[in-house]
Amino acid sequence: MSRTHLQRAAYHLSLPGSLAERHPGDPAAALAELRAITQGEPLASLRGIDMRLELTDEEAGLIAVGDVAALYRRGVHPNVVRNFAGVFGIDYVAAYREAGLRDD
Repeated sequence: MSRTHLQRAAYHLSLPGSLAERHPGDPAAALAELRAITQGEPLASLRGIDMRLELTDEEAGLIAVGDVAALYRRGVHPNVVRNFAGVFGIDYVAAYREAGLRDD
């Protein structure tokens, strides 16, 4: 497991633009497309840019189902979690509350 790769995936999926627009409300499909892009030849040949996404099946599953509380617990920066949630229409405050991360 790598927090770096988990955070990198959540960050790139939360950027406004084509992935989120092509897969509204579907982080699993967006992640599949992101993985295909990052493993493609053009990016692989750019040695100065590290776009590898070495996610475990568990980490990929957290992104696929939009489990923002688990992303937060695994150390993904709160701003990245918030932006990821916003792009995919996930109520992160409710998810945090349900997971016992907020008590208000």
